[in-house]
Amino acid sequence: MTTASDNLDLPARRRRYAQLIAALTTLSGACAEAAGAVYQPIAAAPGRTMSR
Repeated sequence: MTTASDNLDLPARRRRYAQLIAALTTLSGACAEAAGAVYQPIAAAPGRTMSR
């Protein structure tokens, strides 16, 4: 049994891999931006000291 990717020629596979890498890069960047938006206020908050 063959899969769809087995039926693609090498240039088509390379294009597909490039598209997937681009999509993953975009997704990773969006995740980093979202994390920054969440944690930036925490990082900017004044620190607290713990006393015993």
